[in-house]
Amino acid sequence: MSTTAELSSYLNKIQDTSLLAIDTEFLREKTYYPRLCLLQLATEDTSAIVDPLVLEDLSLLRPIMTDPRVTKVFHAGDQDRAILFRLFDRPVTPVFDTQSAAMVLGFPQQMGLAALVKSYCDVTLNKTDSFTDWAQRPLRETQLKYAIEDVLYLPRIYREMRDKLEKNGRMAWLEQDFRRMANSELYRIDPCQRWRKVKRSSSLTRRQLAILRELAAWRELTAQKRDYPRNWIITDELMIEIAHREPENTEELFKIRGLQERLGKSWSKEVVAAVQRALATPEDMWPVRQKSKYRESDFTGALDLMTALVHLRAKQNHISTTLLVSHDELLRLAAGEREDMAILADWRHDMVGRELLDLLEGKLVLSLQNGVLKVTDTAQ
Repeated sequence: MSTTAELSSYLNKIQDTSLLAIDTEFLREKTYYPRLCLLQLATEDTSAIVDPLVLEDLSLLRPIMTDPRVTKVFHAGDQDRAILFRLFDRPVTPVFDTQSAAMVLGFPQQMGLAALVKSYCDVTLNKTDSFTDWAQRPLRETQLKYAIEDVLYLPRIYREMRDKLEKNGRMAWLEQDFRRMANSELYRIDPCQRWRKVKRSSSLTRRQLAILRELAAWRELTAQKRDYPRNWIITDELMIEIAHREPENTEELFKIRGLQERLGKSWSKEVVAAVQRALATPEDMWPVRQKSKYRESDFTGALDLMTALVHLRAKQNHISTTLLVSHDELLRLAAGEREDMAILADWRHDMVGRELLDLLEGKLVLSLQNGVLKVTDTAQ
């Protein structure tokens, strides 16, 4: 679809649908923001491809993207939802992600779409066009077929997954995760926090981290304004080097190899200004890198036992261990923390959280019997 009339006609056709499968094809190698090249849509009896490079105004889609009566179905759709959030300035809701659901239904972690389609529909997807330049026009029929197949089977997979989840009483397990996917804050980027994403910064002092914070924020805002990839502005490695050297002027800045060619006169002044802003910041406002309060080596035995119990219950319940609890949460639990922990809430607590507490309190014993892990209540 490349005209408003075609899109309007399609939306009228699906106005009574209760689900809409969505996928996107995009490029971002040369831009800060992903460049949306295709938008694929499907219901149980329709499918369509929207060409955003021709039809730039997609505002007709905004109502259905937030219609509470229509579940939007994705597979591993974090990037798709981020693109749509920027497009419509609001999160897509309600959502259902088949990759997340697969982990609750006994499939491996990060299950690919092709494997799910094969499992549910007995269809083998052709992935030969996965490295297509989606901005080129015209697209070949094989490329369009590849694109539409990313949504074509999702309605059927969704129906079968949802039926099984409801039958097993597990749909509620996913609802909190799906609500989180519709949280606006998930898609907003705070430039002042981007320093936390910079690689190899763990050796910096707090003073140097203050410089890095200003540099990373400047890079983020500049990349957004110019729509350039972050590393086209300045790389992580160069920001780390600037933080180490603390240049007071452009002459000192240009002593760092490669910076003069990359930054030029205008940006170099902005970089020096960012360094000066950081050094003018009071020391008590310098950033602090959050480190774990606990040394893992102090809890090795407890962690080994807890991990074994988690793996046992995950296997018995045919779900992914990562959906139950993170390693960091196990460490906090072993160290005595009990507040604000997902493993101690809702279904996770019932499945293994309560037993983890009992294990730590000596109320449960793990043992091997004929090579099989057994859990014994010491009170019995």
